[in-house]
Amino acid sequence: MTVDAGATLELDGVNDTVGPLSGDDDDDDDDDDDDDDDDDDDDDDDDDDDDDDDDDDDDDDDDETVVEPRGQNLGVAFDEQAPIEDRIYRDPFTLRPLERFGIYLRELDIDELLATVDGRQMYDDSEAGRAASPAGYEVATNRLRRDTIEGMIDRCEQLFLSETVDPATGELRVEDQTPHLRAALEVAWDHYAGATESELTIVGFSDYLRTSADAMLANEYVQGLRQVLVELRSSGLSEREVRHCTAALLDPIAPRNIPRDDFEQLVRWSNEELRDATVRVAVEPVDTRPETPAVVNRGVLATRPHGVLAAFLGSMSWEPATIRTACGRGCLQRGSAPVVIERFQSVLGYDDNVADPAGYLQGMLDVAWINFTEATGACTTEDFMHYLRSTPSEHGAYVCIEGLRDFFVALRAAGLTCEDCTQAVLAPIAPADLGIDRLARLVEAAGASSRG
Repeated sequence: MTVDAGATLELDGVNDTVGPLSGDDDDDDDDDDDDDDDDDDDDDDDDDDDDDDDDDDDDDDDDETVVEPRGQNLGVAFDEQAPIEDRIYRDPFTLRPLERFGIYLRELDIDELLATVDGRQMYDDSEAGRAASPAGYEVATNRLRRDTIEGMIDRCEQLFLSETVDPATGELRVEDQTPHLRAALEVAWDHYAGATESELTIVGFSDYLRTSADAMLANEYVQGLRQVLVELRSSGLSEREVRHCTAALLDPIAPRNIPRDDFEQLVRWSNEELRDATVRVAVEPVDTRPETPAVVNRGVLATRPHGVLAAFLGSMSWEPATIRTACGRGCLQRGSAPVVIERFQSVLGYDDNVADPAGYLQGMLDVAWINFTEATGACTTEDFMHYLRSTPSEHGAYVCIEGLRDFFVALRAAGLTCEDCTQAVLAPIAPADLGIDRLARLVEAAGASSRG
């Protein structure tokens, strides 16, 4: 309850007036005020001491340079980066890491980037792979898979580079091991030739590497090179570029006493795969196909957008009239025919120079389907795709299906979505037991599995 001064309170019949406090209370209040003043003085002294300490800290902080992140600083950091030294110094030559594979990188120019982002055309830079000189062979950096490339480079450095101490200066020096790799393989082959009385074969040499203690080092080299090629095929390069890179990698270390094709088969395939004579037969490809207007005369594309593709497929045993009719119902995007042609050439894999590509692809898919049905007893496209993906001996058929998938993706990007075009392309290569419809579903399944 609040009582105002001067109010009258009635307590047991006695009237008391609430007035000023008594004198004793005044003294007590004065004492309290004095105590408060003393406390305030003490607090002021403490605050002064704290201020002095803060001043000392500020003086110490002034001695250190504090760099705060600002927008301008970040812009400079991105726009004016210091040059990154990514060369690996070797004696007596110097190469960038990917140049050992024959891969020369370039940045994606602004026109290519804009055309890709807004969907005006399908991005492709593999046309540079046709250049004869290494200087003209460039791959856009954004097409390669970074993790795979880094792993491939690390594995290659373990094989081709060795750190030694210079006895004169005591400095650590990196040396190229290419001559040692080639010498180890040559010695292993000579020992194999001297130890066997039967015919010298690459399969027998593979057995010798696995079982002989003297060839342990050479076997480690072969196994390491095989892993490099596996990563190379999954790096984002086209089939044509993979062949180019394989040659750039193996040619400097190919032993003089082993045929070049046999050496590549030894590195690429395991011992069990080499024994499959029906799949691994080394045949030197012969280019019996004349140069077609599809590759040379690209100026026709401006007036007859479907003529270039029709001429190209017609030159490869496909019916040109059927292709021309199918393509005529749509309109190829300007500049897309070379992309479609490149995708179709990649379907042929390692044997893109065969005289009859349609018969070649049909035979390969037919053999793969027969092997699949005999091995599993199944007949669905999903099971067949899983069989191709998980069976090393059917790698050629698997690459064919993947290439067909990329080919039809390029067709759709070029503006061709009609069913007649699909029928015209698949009819000459579809095995009789598989059929066109199931082959089309198989190609679509390959696209779905890759997207997943």
